[in-house]
Amino acid sequence: MGDRAHVKVIDGTNPPLYLYTHWGASTIVNDVHEVLKVRKRWDDPAYLSRMIFDRMKKDSVDSVLGFGISTYEPDGWIAVTVDTDNHVVSFATEDTEVKNSFERFVSDPLVLVNVLNAVYGGS
Repeated sequence: MGDRAHVKVIDGTNPPLYLYTHWGASTIVNDVHEVLKVRKRWDDPAYLSRMIFDRMKKDSVDSVLGFGISTYEPDGWIAVTVDTDNHVVSFATEDTEVKNSFERFVSDPLVLVNVLNAVYGGS
């Protein structure tokens, strides 16, 4: 039950950090896009993780349900990987995986459309 997804933030040195949403898979692509398009803290996994998690939580700041941070991979039908070392973001479901550089993902509107269609279906 739920609309689960997680974002794995990696930096090439430290263990990955996982950001989990129980109900936000339907907006996770746009959430990550909105954070990356600011073009800030791409090389700083601690700050970028916090920025993504803030965006995921939106107005649920005081909620005790629906979100988590872990050092192990939670479940979810969408798995996002944000690689701050190589500036690559990938979105994976059971059927597909789409990878792009941060720059290409945020600067080319067609790339966002293609990622949305690949992850959520559509033409």
